[in-house]
Amino acid sequence: MKKFMLVWCAVCAMLNLIAIIIGLFESDWHTVWLNFGLLLLNSACFVYWLHELWKEEKQRVAIQQESLQARDSRSNQG
Repeated sequence: MKKFMLVWCAVCAMLNLIAIIIGLFESDWHTVWLNFGLLLLNSACFVYWLHELWKEEKQRVAIQQESLQARDSRSNQG
């Protein structure tokens, strides 16, 4: 679910960038500012989910290292 949300935020941010570019060409400043705000919101969302995935991966690696250390200590004792 976290990877889906990360991709969703990235896609929404790209759509906001496209809308900003279109608004600039059409001189529609309300659209530009609205999408700029939404781009900031989507960027914050992207960073949040990226951080969540990073914490999950860090925890997974720590558990894997602990199990490897436990296995090594058992093999050294035997």
